[in-house]
Amino acid sequence: MRAVFAILLAMFFATSSKADENANSIIGVWKQTSAFEKDVASGETEPVQKSEVQSGYRIFTREGRAFIFNLYKPRKPASAGASDADLAALFRTMSVLTGTFAVERNLVTISVDESWIEAWNGTKRTFEFDRKGDTLTMTVGPTRNAYTGREILLISTLIRVENF
Repeated sequence: MRAVFAILLAMFFATSSKADENANSIIGVWKQTSAFEKDVASGETEPVQKSEVQSGYRIFTREGRAFIFNLYKPRKPASAGASDADLAALFRTMSVLTGTFAVERNLVTISVDESWIEAWNGTKRTFEFDRKGDTLTMTVGPTRNAYTGREILLISTLIRVENF
């Protein structure tokens, strides 16, 4: 009986250690270098929002907070008195959310506190991740594109810029 208990205890700590290792592997500040949508039906890929340049950051803290901010360029600068159409175009060329996160195996789940899409507030967003050195690839989906309604995978590549 003691042997069985010892084995179960060892398995628990080995699993906890691996979970901690996976969570620690994404802690830090990550700069987005690319973001693509892959159409689930056709398999075709294109840059998010058909943008020429994608930029942004993802921050994961040891305290379990996550922050995601992305811009899809080109973006026309807003000026005082910008039209509703200009402001809507700026809104469509960004994404942002924040919340708490948990890691299990190669999945990070963010419990969304606030998002640029109000319907996501209070929900959970799950990303599959693969980290190789200072490069992190995150995939979400299948999900519906917020603007086109197409079913897509969203694939982002990031590089670590700070580890804390």
